[in-house]
Amino acid sequence: MNKKTKRIMLFGLGILVIICSTVLFQNVAADDYDETRHHYYLYFNYYIEDAFYGDFDGDNNEDDIRIITIVSTNFEGPINSFIRSTIVLPSRLTFIINFHLMLFSSGDDFQIIITTYNTALESGRYLTKLYGIFYFGDYLCYTYDYFIFDPPDDGGVGDPGVEIIVVYA
Repeated sequence: MNKKTKRIMLFGLGILVIICSTVLFQNVAADDYDETRHHYYLYFNYYIEDAFYGDFDGDNNEDDIRIITIVSTNFEGPINSFIRSTIVLPSRLTFIINFHLMLFSSGDDFQIIITTYNTALESGRYLTKLYGIFYFGDYLCYTYDYFIFDPPDDGGVGDPGVEIIVVYA
């Protein structure tokens, strides 16, 4: 391939990138009407509000972990979500929770509560990570958040388990 052909191909690729980015960025406007600019804005946020330990399964051991997450959006309608939550213990033992939720948003904030049973096994700093992929309307959103907390002592025994609860306001 000669220099002229390479230049033409690079120029064409540059034009294609500009066109694609223009089309993609025009789709950002969506639901929240702005009087001054006469168009809509969509916002979406998914984050960890709190993570803590306790006895949530009634076995008299504070060896369970609860992660309170918040979905904040003005989108109204169905939301298809794929969520991964990981809990990393001080010894690097990692619990991974993957789940898929079909949600319906009324445009208000709501909670997704993740409770894991018999997973606070040792003392030290715990790291919980949250990854989410959300598909709603014509939009795809990827989110990530993390939270560090510290259960006080070694936990009890039992098989790990998980419970997911969605709380609408």
